Amino acid sequence: MLFTWGEPMSGFWIRKAKHAPIRSLYEQVLATGEAAMINFGWAGMLLRTSHRTVAIDLCGKNFRRAEAGELESLDLHCYTHTHWDHWHPPHEKTIRAHTGAPILVEPAIFDERGSIPVEHLVPVRPVEPVRVGPYTVRGVTGIHPRPITLFHIAGPDVRLFHGGDSDHVSIGDLEADVAIVPALL
Repeated sequence: MLFTWGEPMSGFWIRKAKHAPIRSLYEQVLATGEAAMINFGWAGMLLRTSHRTVAIDLCGKNFRRAEAGELESLDLHCYTHTHWDHWHPPHEKTIRAHTGAPILVEPAIFDERGSIPVEHLVPVRPVEPVRVGPYTVRGVTGIHPRPITLFHIAGPDVRLFHGGDSDHVSIGDLEADVAIVPALL
């Protein structure tokens, strides 16, 4: 399904399904200003634009480690906090082995990184922007129930805000083309 809205992005395809076929995301033909996303439940998502792919919190019961082999490319992988349904070192080791993507994490993940080498992790703290390739990533302090790090990712083709599992927080003057926020339905 392709959704259309105004500038700077013109279209959006979204799919939510338990064990969604990742290949279908990469098969989408996307023009500049279009994006496709798979929501894996909880806060896990995979967003692809015409040039790049970003993942946040690929973990938990709706993203199986076996699916990591379907990831054709991944430019960034971000983790919002240490809960089991967001961060699981064995999942990340498998994803990194298939993609080599930089792993952006909240500072608390360094303490629970398991066997992930520290040199593979890029800490993201509120107020201190981090530059990774063409992206500028800013941490935003969230609350769940302790402080966690939410992500604002600005790249050449999309500005994304991911609210993790946070209660309502202000993102200040940060702008987003796509905002993923928690909601109980």
